[in-house]
Formats: sequence, C-alpha cells, structure tokens
Amino acid sequence: MFSPCSGERYQAGKHCETGILGRIKHCNGDYMKLGGVARTLMSRACSTPHPPAFLVKSEPDDFSLGDLRRKDSEIWTGVRNPVARNHLRKMQIGDRVIFYHSSCKDIGCVGTAVVTKAAYPDETQFVPTSKYYDPKSTRDKPKWDVVDLAYESTFKRTVSLKELKELKTGGGHPALDDFALLKQSRLSVMPVSDEVWDLIVRLGHDDQGPPSRPPKSSSSSSSSLSTPPRPKKKAKTEEEEKTA
Repeated sequence: MFSPCSGERYQAGKHCETGILGRIKHCNGDYMKLGGVARTLMSRACSTPHPPAFLVKSEPDDFSLGDLRRKDSEIWTGVRNPVARNHLRKMQIGDRVIFYHSSCKDIGCVGTAVVTKAAYPDETQFVPTSKYYDPKSTRDKPKWDVVDLAYESTFKRTVSLKELKELKTGGGHPALDDFALLKQSRLSVMPVSDEVWDLIVRLGHDDQGPPSRPPKSSSSSSSSLSTPPRPKKKAKTEEEEKTA
C-alpha cells in the first residue's frame, strides 16, 4: 500500500514541474495518476530519503549534460570496465547521479541526473560493427549492461577534479578520503556517498567559485622585506675633497 510522504517534494527526472513526474509536484495522494516509472520513482523517494548515489563520466564532445537535457532519457551505453560495470549494475530506479565531463577543457562535475531504468544488457556488445562489440559476450551470458538516465539539474559552475583534490588535501572533508574519483580516477562509473553528494551539489550551486589562495611570496621578495636596502653613498663635494 502506498503511503504519501506528507507533501515532501521529490526532484526527479527533469524536476517535478516538467519531467517524469509530470505536473504532480507533491506526494499528496495523486499516486495513481502517474505512469508506472513515475510511481516507482515516487514510491522509492518516499521510502528512501537518501537513495544511493553514483557518478558517471562522459566526454562532452561525444555526449554532454546538455545533450541529456534535450532528451527524455538516454541509454548509458559503452561501459567496458568490469569494476565500472559492477557499480552500474547496482543502480536502481530513482538513484541520484552526478554527471561528470571528462577529457575536455573544463573537467569536472557539471550537474545531476536520475536513473529511470535499472541495468539490462547493452545491445552494442552484440553488434559487430559497433565500437563496443565484444565477441566473447553472448545473449545467454551478456558481459555488459546499461541503464537509462534522465536529466535533473545543471550546476552554476563546474566542480573541478583539481578543486576536490585540494579540498581533500586541505582536510575538513573526511568523506573525500574514500571517494573513488580521487583514488581510481579512470573509472567511468563509481559510487558517491551522501556526504560527498551534498558537498559537490553545494559547491556546484555556489556561483562564487572556489576560495582564492594568496600568492606565495618568493625568497627574493621575502628577503627584501626583512633586509632594508642600504643607503647610497653620498658623492663628495669639491670643497670636501680639498679638506680631506
């Protein structure tokens, strides 16, 4: 039996206003008006306040967050790393996803998405003409899976890999110590803890950007501050030279 969540708003798909949940903005008993996928999303949101979160990488020249925004949903295909695949297989409908742009000028976390369909076999592994074709994979025992993702939000600014590394080094964010992005940076799919999710989303919506650090003073400039310059010798006048 479905239990409404006392009007708690659940941001999923393209937000409650225009996305998978249509115009139903609150869990206020209108459950049966929604489609099957949306009912599953809402039910999960009400029973699990903080569902598992993940991070997925994509090269923006191939497929960007903007491309995802222009679609209702997208099949997340092409994962060919066993560790990344295992993380992808754990994804469930309604799970939160950080969208990360890689191999580009502005590398980092750029927004969020939501899982709209759990893992199922990746068709490209069976197609000989596909760059993702795997001759060792069969339909009886498929090696690779995909999920479906839908756009959720775009950050005000990119949360860069460099910034996250600096935050980890500086301390004060112990959750970053176990963040896979900073330990296995080549993975294309990885889990994200609630603490790291909250940190990245907060940074992404902080349009002030990362705090700037004061420039380091060089040894020459520091020595010039500690040791005042010697006064120049006063030139002797003609009268002083005669007296001497």
